[in-house]
Amino acid sequence: MSLEAHLRQTCVIVRDTPAGEDAYGGPGPAATTTVYEGSCRYVEKSERIFSTDRSQVTVSTRYLLLLPESAREVAELDRVESVEMDGVTIAGPHRVTAVMMRRSNALHHMSVELERI
Repeated sequence: MSLEAHLRQTCVIVRDTPAGEDAYGGPGPAATTTVYEGSCRYVEKSERIFSTDRSQVTVSTRYLLLLPESAREVAELDRVESVEMDGVTIAGPHRVTAVMMRRSNALHHMSVELERI
């Protein structure tokens, strides 16, 4: 089965770039540019449950996004605005924490680790 058969969802990835200074010399409003918009696969990679002596439970989930090799512009600190399947949003905003290129003889696809915002 090819990779394209697994990429059944659609995602929008954007990047915030500083747009100069404001009137007081601070950072101005950030301009948002779309880095990638297309097919992807959103995966909940792993889930760990931590508990303490005080019966407090913390759940930590790792998220992964599979992208085709054409999404080479995606970099760390970009933001995944939405992941949709059949017109329904299934995942909210996430920050890209790591980008890993997956190769066989050539670049095959990308794995992107995410952090929920």
